[in-house]
Amino acid sequence: MRMGETVAALLWILAIVGVRAKVNPGLIAAAILWGLLVVGFGRTMGGLLPGRAHEIVRVAHFLIGLVAIGLSESLAARIKRGAR
Repeated sequence: MRMGETVAALLWILAIVGVRAKVNPGLIAAAILWGLLVVGFGRTMGGLLPGRAHEIVRVAHFLIGLVAIGLSESLAARIKRGAR
């Protein structure tokens, strides 16, 4: 859980830096909202779809994490381009 919270916090920090670098506001809003989804889903996933169906939740958890990493990469690239 701590790793997911850390990823979300770092995503939010990148969003703040993105605001200062004048990155697209839509991307910043997506990063903030996705960070909230990461934390919310991570805290509730244990009780979702018990039994064998929980594998669906585990795959969704993996995909949500991948999107968070992709958003971080996209934000960082645009921040770097804006700094030049």
